[in-house]
Amino acid sequence: MDKKYYRGLLLDDFQRQAMDYVDNNLSVLVSAPTGVGKTLIADYTIEKCYREGRQVVYTAPIKALSNQKYKDFKHYFGKDAVGIITGDVVINSNAPILVMTTEIFRNMILTRDPVVDMVRYLILDEIHYISDLDRGSVWEETIIFLPKHIKILGLSATIPNAEELAEWIASIKGEEVKVVKHHQRAVPLKHFVFEKTMGAGNLKKAIKIRRQKLEEMAESGVPAGKGLPATTHVDLVSFLKDEYLPALYFVFSRKKCEDYAYELSRKFNFLTRDERIKVEQYLANKSAEQGVTANLLALERVRRVLLKGIGFHHAGMLPIVKEVVEDLLTARLIKVLYCTETFAVGINMPVKTVCFDSNEKFDGKDFRVMTNQEYFQMAGRAGRRGIDTEGFVFSIVDLNWLNPDKMVKPDERKLENLQSCFNLGYNSVVNLIGHHQTEEEIEEVLQHNFAYFQASRKADFLQKRIRELEQELAQILAERCEDIYNLTCPLQYHTAWSRLKADKRELNRLFRTRWGRSKRYESKRKELSLRISQNESLLAEVVPRLCTAEQQGHCQAQQERYRRLDEEKKELYKEWGRLSKQTNFIRDFRLKRQLLQKLGFVDENNALTPRGKFATQIYVQELLVTELYFDGVFHEFEPEQIVALVAAIAYESRKHDWFKKGPVYDLERIYRLMLPLIRAEEQILNTVTVEFHPEVSLLAYQWSAGLEFADLRSYCNLQDGDIVSIFRRTIDLLRQIRGAAAADRSLADKLSHCIKLIDRDVVEFVL
Repeated sequence: MDKKYYRGLLLDDFQRQAMDYVDNNLSVLVSAPTGVGKTLIADYTIEKCYREGRQVVYTAPIKALSNQKYKDFKHYFGKDAVGIITGDVVINSNAPILVMTTEIFRNMILTRDPVVDMVRYLILDEIHYISDLDRGSVWEETIIFLPKHIKILGLSATIPNAEELAEWIASIKGEEVKVVKHHQRAVPLKHFVFEKTMGAGNLKKAIKIRRQKLEEMAESGVPAGKGLPATTHVDLVSFLKDEYLPALYFVFSRKKCEDYAYELSRKFNFLTRDERIKVEQYLANKSAEQGVTANLLALERVRRVLLKGIGFHHAGMLPIVKEVVEDLLTARLIKVLYCTETFAVGINMPVKTVCFDSNEKFDGKDFRVMTNQEYFQMAGRAGRRGIDTEGFVFSIVDLNWLNPDKMVKPDERKLENLQSCFNLGYNSVVNLIGHHQTEEEIEEVLQHNFAYFQASRKADFLQKRIRELEQELAQILAERCEDIYNLTCPLQYHTAWSRLKADKRELNRLFRTRWGRSKRYESKRKELSLRISQNESLLAEVVPRLCTAEQQGHCQAQQERYRRLDEEKKELYKEWGRLSKQTNFIRDFRLKRQLLQKLGFVDENNALTPRGKFATQIYVQELLVTELYFDGVFHEFEPEQIVALVAAIAYESRKHDWFKKGPVYDLERIYRLMLPLIRAEEQILNTVTVEFHPEVSLLAYQWSAGLEFADLRSYCNLQDGDIVSIFRRTIDLLRQIRGAAAADRSLADKLSHCIKLIDRDVVEFVL
């Protein structure tokens, strides 16, 4: 490619290089910081495929990013050329340009969807999600099972081991995968910590000031942790308001996002009169478009802060409100946006400044310090290309409790390597059995995962290092003095004398005290006396060698080196053992196949039964959903009961969620079906993955029965967006069941009716 511009933008060298590889129909992995223009490479690839009449699939880790890209591509190529498939919506599924979540495309590959045969390029945006603990397996399975004819364009934030990832993909595809790396940010970042008495500075300065303050507090008798007022978000925004806005303020709590926004709105108004008029007009137009009462109420609740140039954004909001916030931020009519981490994933909305309320986040299990990768995923939103010469990042610190170990050290040279989080699910197992004829084929596929690849490379390194250590140890043994372990060695002789003197001192100490002379210590006194007598006799017969101090120093250093190398060898053997346990996916597969045979999903010839074939199209609680289908539950339950039941399966439980409970369906029947599944998992796998949450059933039943959305709030303590999310996941699972039962027309029609019951009003997804 010889042009310097694309879509009117001057291309950087890394963009031109990646586009050249695409022109040559090669797979490419691009690793570059946030905001430098990786998306332009994806756009070029999509346009190239479209112009050549070839199908292309763009996948994203989250639905919000998929929806945004669908709108963008529709704008460029027209609505007939673009389709979208997510858990929420299916539009124009045979279009030449398809946008979807990575999970959807993985599922299409596993079920051998005919659409996959037509795809020329697969664009995996945010491919670094491969190291995500909960969802990383999806990216690995997509790559492992990808047909050979499909090329990959992987777009990633900066990752140190991009070459290793590319080599793994190349080992699967049987062809070279080109790596394009770019390290320079379009807009350089400046990082600060902020405390209101200090202002903006670095961590070293904050530690120094804290030490001074604590000394002053100690002198005045004030307890540590109580003497200094905490720095708040208002303090930081007050500091930023004249020079550093607009800003994203990351808060790892939905409630705090909203609380902070309303608190700030009581103190500041960031909009001019003309800007306020624009926001009022925009909100008026949006409200006029809404035919859904819940949307109108939600917009009214956020109106007060928006009219002051302040916003909040998190997953618990209704889609319409998130869309409004995003539009106003893009139009530069929001100056401070409080948001959670999800806002940083893919959505291209840069600002001048990024703020962190804390350097610690809750990862689902515990609070921990952000990784550098997580920090820069969010911090990278600072600095607008073509507008700002610098981007600014501020982290609030509390001098009362400042702990340097719990602060991110922002250094892009120290980003964490991508690590595999591969996990073999039941759906993958039944699809492996269904699509591969022999055990050897299945084992070969299982050895293609990134974890196995990384472990193999690590094992090669460990083996090589162990061999080196064994050679070094053998050389030390061959060279060392023959008396090194005998008392004739001066080192051993003097060590023995030191021990003898220590025993004598201990025995004298016992005799000098009343408690030491007591009967309680009699056995110890005898033991010491005997040892002293034996060692005195032994040492009296020994004449140590006459070695110089230099010779003794050499032997001592040699012994220390031997000890250190031997310890390293032992640790490497332990690590080697851990690797083999972590990557024993073949054993995991066989155990899960054994369980599936026990439950009737696989027959004695290792072929799928009707149960197993049904489960190939279910991706949530495969065992339970399949049993419910074959027991006739979906056939016998009323549509509203089916909705309530499926919601209880699709719902992802959270600790503080509360629901009003009430009888909706025969709960005992469901538990009777679950019990054999749980017992089988406990017996064979020593774990339980079957989950069922009937507490959500009444909420889903009432919605499917026609209750108004506003009235649902008396049935739970969830935020509006979370309620919608439950119903969207329910719809997604209902579609899976309908697809698996497609031959059963009566049930498929019934499930379609179930979807219509809940896919309405505020839950209905419109693009």
